Amino acid sequence: MKHVKFNVRVTAFILFMTFFSSAQQEEEPRLSLSFGVGYFGFLSSGGVYGDYGNVSFANEPDKQTQINLSGDVALRLDEYIFSFYLGFGLVDPIPYKQANYSEFNITAGKELISNKGFVLEGHFGIGYFQTKEEYSSGTIETWGNVGFPFRIKANFYLSKHFAIGINPNANFNLGQNSSILSVNLISQIIF
Repeated sequence: MKHVKFNVRVTAFILFMTFFSSAQQEEEPRLSLSFGVGYFGFLSSGGVYGDYGNVSFANEPDKQTQINLSGDVALRLDEYIFSFYLGFGLVDPIPYKQANYSEFNITAGKELISNKGFVLEGHFGIGYFQTKEEYSSGTIETWGNVGFPFRIKANFYLSKHFAIGINPNANFNLGQNSSILSVNLISQIIF
């Protein structure tokens, strides 16, 4: 029995030293924060500005300004990037209604290109997507569903700890014909 305990201890020690030494060779985890502002559109059979829920904005061309805010907290572990991403969008109110969306996602990604201060990242994941319509009558309709985000981040590093870039996003959702496409200008701080 003593022989088995000794072998378990030796095996555990060898495994610990193997993982410890390989962890010393890998990059340190890096944390980053990003914030973006841009525009978004609902993807539907009616086009980017087509049907949203049951109401169409196609007949309201002067009321289609759709502002998008986004942010993420990302942790880089070796070659992978894990992030918590959120987005919020608001459609200019039309006389009878105001609409918005919000999304909360967990994504995994990787650097696709890294060259002299330019980094292109690809991300995909899963999350929660919600749309909300408020009518002038006081009625509020809310839909929530599972979303599948796909993101690209093209960052230009101005220093070791600060980057600016472009961040196109798509979020494909189950139900209510409310998938979105957004494009944001972002700033990123790396710790």
